[in-house]
Amino acid sequence: MTKKLRNKFIWITMSILTIMLCIIMSMIWFFTKMNLENNSLRMISTDA
Repeated sequence: MTKKLRNKFIWITMSILTIMLCIIMSMIWFFTKMNLENNSLRMISTDA
């Protein structure tokens, strides 16, 4: 019973960590994309 519970706990913990890492990486990707897009548009508008 203890081993089964421990394995379940490890599985749940690793799943939560994986989901959190995916969310964090997605947020980093999104904000980097928005920043690059804004910088590009700003550079284009100042050159024109």
